This record gives sequence, structure tokens and C-alpha cells, in this order.
Amino acid sequence: MLYGKYKNTEQAALQVLADFYITSFPVNIIGIIKTAGIELLKNRKIKKLRDNELTVTFVRDNNWKIIYDETASDNRLRFDLARELGHILLGHPLQPGMFARIFNLSDAICEKQADEFAVELLCPACVLQKMRVCSAKQIQDICAVSPAAAEVCVEQMHETSGNQTNSIAEKIYRQFNRTENFKTTV
Repeated sequence: MLYGKYKNTEQAALQVLADFYITSFPVNIIGIIKTAGIELLKNRKIKKLRDNELTVTFVRDNNWKIIYDETASDNRLRFDLARELGHILLGHPLQPGMFARIFNLSDAICEKQADEFAVELLCPACVLQKMRVCSAKQIQDICAVSPAAAEVCVEQMHETSGNQTNSIAEKIYRQFNRTENFKTTV
């Protein structure tokens, strides 16, 4: 069962990278979602998104679906898909209804957690710090995220500098370090 599988936001993102054996940038968010058994649906076909929505999650009979706006930029869409995955895996409260929008967008704590999950999943600080990546532009290029997401990652890296010495962070670093496209930048 996916819903609520993880509790700690940062650890959850790192655990997803470990569980799905992600070894390179950019993190394949679509591959993770599909492997997790979550169906991705283009809004053009079903027209469920409201104005200014890029993604929305639905569940029916424990079958999760993420509807997305396929006209959004790739970097923005990757982030929003990672946020939706975060809502599911962190077990954020569901709104009632058989086939309703799932998460309460007015819940600032859940939204902040989903943002943090997405940034850590797409831009794992434990790997980027060891690669000596420190600028938002480098993060944007390596991780294929928007400038705004890259800036948030820089802020998170400053907050956690030196704090990610736990076993899961080390495991993720080793996973990425084993691939031929892993480079330390100077």
C-alpha cells in the first residue's frame, strides 16, 4: 500500500530513491510513479484540471491516478508530479468523496511537506553536496528543475549542510556514485 508509506519528509524522499534504485540525474519521476502503480493521465483526454492546476491526484478503490497538464514545461511538470507523489507517500489527509480531489490545498503544512519532498527527491542534497554542486544554476541544469526549485534546493542544502550523514543518505550517495555519469564538479 502506497498511501502513508513514509512519514519523515526528507527521509521519505531519500527512501524512495533507495527503494526505486535511482542512480542518476535527472531523477526519472515518471518512471517512479509508473513503477509504484500510479496511473498517469493527460488532462487533454479527460479534462479534470481546473484553471491554473498542473496536476491533481485522485483515488478510487485504492487505485491512484495523477492527472497532469501535458502542456506545462518539463521542469515544472516534473516538480508538480513529485509533489503529488509526496502527498500520497506521506499520507496527507484525503478529502471525502468517491472520486474527488484528494488533498486539501489550504493545509499549509501538507503543502510545505509536499514541496520539500519534491525538492529532496529531484535534487537530493546528500548527492549534490558530495558532487560539490552549490549554485542554483548547476542544480537546475543537473536535476532538470525550474529556477525556483533550484533556489529552494540551495536553501535546503545550506540548512542541512553536514547533517545528512545517516545511513540512507550514504546509501543514496553510493548509488549515484556507482554510475558512470556521476561527476564531482569543482
